[in-house]
Amino acid sequence: MHGAANYGGIFAQGLAEYPWDELVKKSREPFSVRWKPISFLGIGITLASIMMAIRYRNPRFPFHPIGFAVGPIIPVLDVILPIFLAWFVKSVTLRVGGIQAYRSVRPFFIGMILGHFVGAGISCMVDVIWFPGEGHSVPFSDW
Repeated sequence: MHGAANYGGIFAQGLAEYPWDELVKKSREPFSVRWKPISFLGIGITLASIMMAIRYRNPRFPFHPIGFAVGPIIPVLDVILPIFLAWFVKSVTLRVGGIQAYRSVRPFFIGMILGHFVGAGISCMVDVIWFPGEGHSVPFSDW
């Protein structure tokens, strides 16, 4: 076997197999209509439609229907704190020091992002050279 499937994890095994296993299971064992999930679907559609209508009428409306849909999933829950922390630091920097302070701090944060990717790249090269075929899990790809 070649490629990402060697690393295991939810994307190569669990999440890839689950939909098909469920499809086979449900096709062999029919089930009745479950009204509770359907009612939650209806509530979600209604709330998203209301938010879309409000956002159409008022573009400054702070909530977006996409955030309502993808907000409670695991990867978003993992990165929501850094996103709001960066937003908070940016807001404070702009309020306290203005645009000049924001422009002077920007290279530091770009360097942090690039440092993260350079570190991940070096880690990948170490895996390829010293641990061929073994690898390690990638962040946000396994619980």
